[in-house]
Amino acid sequence: MVASYAKKNHEPMVAFICGKGAMHTDPDLGWTSDRNTDCVENKEAILDYCKKAYPLLDVTNIVETSEFQHVKGWCPIGNKEACKSPEAFKVRPYR
Repeated sequence: MVASYAKKNHEPMVAFICGKGAMHTDPDLGWTSDRNTDCVENKEAILDYCKKAYPLLDVTNIVETSEFQHVKGWCPIGNKEACKSPEAFKVRPYR
């Protein structure tokens, strides 16, 4: 997903951990949880998720980052209440 938001030089990225809500970057909030989407493992499904997470961008490709990132804020999938103890994981996001 090689594109950049003009706002704050935001680079859209997504990350997944099975059993936890998917994460995507927001130009104002940083990493944000999507507790309705579980892990996505194949490239076509990841591309589809990127298009959903970033509808204003013309997303045509995804690239897994070369380095791991420490991402905070992971909550259990489907948890509708405020997540009381979000976790942190080292992941290789897609951009």
